[in-house]
Amino acid sequence: MPTLKWFPPEGAPRSFPLYKPVSTVGRALGNDVAVPTKTIAETHVQVLFDGRDFNLEEVDKTGEILINGKKKRRARLVHGDRLTLGDAEMQFSMFDEPQRTSQDSRPSLEGSSPRVGTTASTTLGGLRKLFEFSEKLMTMKNIDELLEAMLDAVIDVTGAEKGLILLLEDTYGSEKREGAIEAAPTSGEPAPSGEKKPLIRASRHVKKEMIATPSGAISDSIVRRVLETGRPVIVSDALTDTQFGSSESVLALRLSSVMCAPLVSQGHVTGAMYVGNDRVKGLFEKSQLDVLGIFAGQASLILQNAMLLSALRADKEKLTNELKDKRFGEIIGACPSMMEVFRKLQKVATTDISVLITGETGTGKELIAREVHRRSNRVNGPFVVINCGAIPENLIESELFGHVKGAFTGAVASRPGKFQVADKGTLFLDEIGELPLNLQVKLLRALQERVVY
Repeated sequence: MPTLKWFPPEGAPRSFPLYKPVSTVGRALGNDVAVPTKTIAETHVQVLFDGRDFNLEEVDKTGEILINGKKKRRARLVHGDRLTLGDAEMQFSMFDEPQRTSQDSRPSLEGSSPRVGTTASTTLGGLRKLFEFSEKLMTMKNIDELLEAMLDAVIDVTGAEKGLILLLEDTYGSEKREGAIEAAPTSGEPAPSGEKKPLIRASRHVKKEMIATPSGAISDSIVRRVLETGRPVIVSDALTDTQFGSSESVLALRLSSVMCAPLVSQGHVTGAMYVGNDRVKGLFEKSQLDVLGIFAGQASLILQNAMLLSALRADKEKLTNELKDKRFGEIIGACPSMMEVFRKLQKVATTDISVLITGETGTGKELIAREVHRRSNRVNGPFVVINCGAIPENLIESELFGHVKGAFTGAVASRPGKFQVADKGTLFLDEIGELPLNLQVKLLRALQERVVY
């Protein structure tokens, strides 16, 4: 059954079932959802069910209504929506929240207050948000957009006001990565010498915007405990918590509900995911911490992949810079013999003489020929390559010098030779030593006279 949960400043949250076509919310006792706080009108709003959707409408025009942090007068409610009526915090759920007896309650986690209830809707809502985020993961490429979308999903499913992702300084390498903000210590005690500093990588609040001053929105004592132990922490009321209540950061920020889960990469803690709500006590439950842990695992994978990709790009850029001084066009080399080749190549490329390139198979003769062409005044002309050893002897003369229609059997059309095709460009004759001797004489004549008949 759909419910509306109210989070009072003191005490445990209360759930009100919405089983009527019209349910009223206000300060008066006659309302279906009676909230005894002075900032709410006697009948503040009403929730209408039309058989398919639940719609919220104002009743008192002077009453303030915020849905997910945005001012509205009427809206269709969806699972997980957060309502602020005056100073009352509420959350709409499409499902019942089954209660468990005290005998079934589990021991609380480190730094947490005992709770006896569990929220099935929170788990289901977390799975839905995880599915929605997985769809975004396949389309988004930017690491900052992915982390912000993840924080928005975590804030939606937990009812937090703010969320942050922190990474240890080594995660960025020797220098801070652009966009990272150092988490300012609020405990008054400097970090031990040599200790890695946590840097804020991403921050979001309930209005799906970046937090203006994120370094002043977290408790460094809670974050440090998570980073040191590698265990998640849930705090129902930080000001009265036996472990963190005396912390200067908790007192200075007047924190209430806080959850923090570690980010782990290859067995090492690399950061933390932190969410909090400073206005509502007892907001977070064990099931919500489990959801936060799942999202923290996703964040670890995203950041690890991003760091690997960043390292590959850095290595590629480094190698590219190193090769700049060793590159001669498409040829790479730095030994004295190659430098001598480059010197000769540069000298002959500006002339119109024929060039003989010698070398064993696979040593890069064609690369040299292409570089001669690229550095000559014929660069805009064609670069024609012919492998003399791969053409039958009876066809090589026709390939080099061309033929006219009817010159021999099978000559059904006139065809220009490679010399004519390469006019105003460069002709590279590979494996020229494989040519028959009688054809080498004709070829020598063509190279000497630069005339083809």
